[in-house]
Amino acid sequence: MTRQRHYVLIVVFTFALLGLVGRSSYLAVTEREFLQNQGEARATRTAEIRAHRGVISDRNGDPLAVSTPVVSVWTDPSVDRLDTRELVLVAELLDRPVDGLIKRLERSKHTQFVYLARRVSPAIARSLRSLEIPGIRFKHEYRRFYPSGEISAHVVGRTDIDDVGQEGIELSMDHVLRGVPGSKRVLTDRRGQRVRDLDFYDAPDFGDDVELSIDLRLQFLAYRELKSAVEHSGARSGSVVTLDVTTGDVLALVNQPSYNPNRVGARDFDGMRNRAITDLYEPGSTAKPFAILAALETGIYRADTIIDTTPGYLTVGRKLIEDPVNRGQLTLAEVLARSSQVGVTKIALGLEASHLYDVFHRSGLGSIPATGLPGEVS
Repeated sequence: MTRQRHYVLIVVFTFALLGLVGRSSYLAVTEREFLQNQGEARATRTAEIRAHRGVISDRNGDPLAVSTPVVSVWTDPSVDRLDTRELVLVAELLDRPVDGLIKRLERSKHTQFVYLARRVSPAIARSLRSLEIPGIRFKHEYRRFYPSGEISAHVVGRTDIDDVGQEGIELSMDHVLRGVPGSKRVLTDRRGQRVRDLDFYDAPDFGDDVELSIDLRLQFLAYRELKSAVEHSGARSGSVVTLDVTTGDVLALVNQPSYNPNRVGARDFDGMRNRAITDLYEPGSTAKPFAILAALETGIYRADTIIDTTPGYLTVGRKLIEDPVNRGQLTLAEVLARSSQVGVTKIALGLEASHLYDVFHRSGLGSIPATGLPGEVS
């Protein structure tokens, strides 16, 4: 009886083994594609492909803002548990205090995403990858670089850490520069680490380039001279705007104080203010040429027309208008050359108000400059 049971067990196990082998062969051959697809479906993810931001250049093609590739380092504290030894290695490469990383991970232990560092160089990212620490993950991004620094800061502006325009042309033309991200399927391991790329869904639509009317050479000269003048005069601020008198193109626009958009700090708030665009100024003596132009347009005045400024002052309403000295009789050209308050006032009072207003209006006084920079005032 014992021998019969022994044979029965052998037969049962033999059939069971044959059944397993047969089933395995069936799955490996007949259902292979189905099972492979099921496995990939559970291990594939859709990853974003960042769009390259467009280049900002001056009128000669010299770059004012370009994007360079960087890598952000992150982890999932809810799944990955990095020990102290691993964190010390990471902190050394990132040049960060290890205590800060430990505290950040402790605060975020129930979240699924936390940055360990933003926008590190590809070389540092490669060093981190070589450590092969499970749970250290990487996100490819772009960082904006401004070759001319604070020289063109108020024109070009800056982006934030997510590469979104915050100031200047970077803000006003953000919709043109930023592009549209793409996407692709990637194969990941059980920890979510990317193993390999599978295929593209959508290629990114890169941002368009923007060319400005600024001439970087004139921009540099204007910046240098303004900075020197502000320092020597002890002024708190200053602005210079250079225009092409034929086309009205802005060839240079600088302010003091300025800031370096490559290293923006909390103390740079005053330097970020684009005074040439956002601040209101009384025209003062800069309005005098327009009054002279209005006089010449009437045909009554010529450059050699005599204007009597004696006795060097006059009263308009309750306002006393005076020159530093009594300049007596001046030609129209001399009134402008010597910036005579009395001479220009007499000329303006002799003109039709509507004609004077028309000249001011045609010259753009009182209207928005339409430079394309944010925060413009008339």
